[in-house]
Amino acid sequence: MSDERATRGYRAVLFEDPVDGNWAAEVPDLPGCVAAGASPSEVIDQVGDAIDAWIATAAAVGRQVPSPSRATISHSGRFLLRVPRGLHGRLVRAAESEGVSLNTYCATVLAEAVGAGADRRQPPRVGVERVASGRA
Repeated sequence: MSDERATRGYRAVLFEDPVDGNWAAEVPDLPGCVAAGASPSEVIDQVGDAIDAWIATAAAVGRQVPSPSRATISHSGRFLLRVPRGLHGRLVRAAESEGVSLNTYCATVLAEAVGAGADRRQPPRVGVERVASGRA
C-alpha cells in the first residue's frame, strides 16, 4: 500500500504490530528507511519525511540514491505443485469434509499459513534516527 505522492514514487510496505496495534512502513528500495504511526494513513503521511531524511543522509555521506523501482512482474495466480500421494489424499478428504473444491481448500490453507507467518514477523524498528545515523 502506498500513496505515490507521499512516497515520492517509492513503494512503501506497511506492517501492523500485532502487540500494540501501531503501524510501520518500510521502503524496500531505501534500506533502513522506515516510518511509524498509529494508523496506515498516519504512516503514509510520515514516510515522505523518512524518505527525504534517507536521501539527505545518503547525499551527505556520498551514497548513491537508488531510483524508485517499478514492479513489472505480473503473477498469473496459477502454479503447479506436486505433492506426495498420501498428502494429496488427505487434502482431498479435508476439502470434501469442508464441502469445497481441492483448489479452494488448498488456496485457503496457503493463505492462512502465509497470514500466520506475517503475524509472527517482527515489525521493522521504527524511527528516523536509523536513517539519520548514516546506516541507511
